[in-house]
Amino acid sequence: LRTALVPHVLGGHRTAYRRIAAASRLLPVKATAALAQKRMPPRPAAAVVAALPTDHAADLAAAMSPAYLYAVSRHLAPDVAAGVTRRLPITVLVSVVAELVAHRDVVTMAEMVGALDDEQVRACVEAVDDTDLLVEMTLCISDPATRRRVAAALP
Repeated sequence: LRTALVPHVLGGHRTAYRRIAAASRLLPVKATAALAQKRMPPRPAAAVVAALPTDHAADLAAAMSPAYLYAVSRHLAPDVAAGVTRRLPITVLVSVVAELVAHRDVVTMAEMVGALDDEQVRACVEAVDDTDLLVEMTLCISDPATRRRVAAALP
């Protein structure tokens, strides 16, 4: 559903999001990340992420708080999230997973895990101490191959 709605939600604002994405290159990464967290709500931030090169988006994400990344991740299209999450350090992923667990957001967890490599999956699964939540998240994964990879990492 999220994938189907993204084009409609972004619709007439794509040019503005592209301009913001281009402007994000004018400041150092830490300054841009701090500014975005203070002034940009999560939904438009997710739209800007979609307009950023994935390497730059990952650099910005690495400089942001886990709480903000969690909020933005709820609005990211899975294909956009995939490009960014593959480039994030495991420590950043684990801190976002802690936020996802705190909010019991198994749907976003299930969408995110499909983009991770096996090492990232193992680290994220190991960071969750709630087996029931992991099973619930696994049941929300639509791709059978991803579901098997996560199930293999379960304790």
